[in-house]
Order: sequence, then C-alpha cells, then structure tokens
Amino acid sequence: MKWNKKGRIYVPDGRSWWAKKYAFPPTPYFLNDEIIRMYVAFCDEATVGRIGFVDVLAENPSEVVGVSEEPVLDIGEPGAFDENGPLPTSILAVDGHE
Repeated sequence: MKWNKKGRIYVPDGRSWWAKKYAFPPTPYFLNDEIIRMYVAFCDEATVGRIGFVDVLAENPSEVVGVSEEPVLDIGEPGAFDENGPLPTSILAVDGHE
C-alpha cells in the first residue's frame, strides 16, 4: 500500500462546547461499504478531549457526511486516568455496537 498524504479532512468549527479544536488521532471504523466513521478526540477550550466521530465517504474520504453533535465518550472522574480525556486507539464491536 502506498501512502498518499491528503492534508486535513476535518477541522472543528468551534461551535460545540466540547469540540472547539483538534480532531486526533483518526481511528477508522467501517459502518458499511459506503461510510467510514473516524473516531477522534475533539478538545474543548482547556484542551480536554472527548471522543466523537466524523463520517466520511469510503470512495472519497475527503468528503465529510456527518459529525457527532455530542461526545460518544466523555472524560473520566477526577483522579481517574482519563480525567483529562480519553483518546481513541482502536474500535471493538460488541453485540453489533461499536
């Protein structure tokens, strides 16, 4: 496989309280043959990350077709390892749910 750098696909527009900046690291999950869901950590103003997603077309991944309106995974309790936010690194489907 040859890597072709495409540049930025999605940058948060800052309208959501929890997704002001950044979208990293892109962690793909094929919803079906047409849509790739890219799970990412979005950061708020304090750079605390929450996991959301960006849906792109499988045939043209530079075309964004959906973005999560709320976090799918929020921060942990104070003192927990993820109190400043988790990062998506892999996706595991359990009972048909990713």
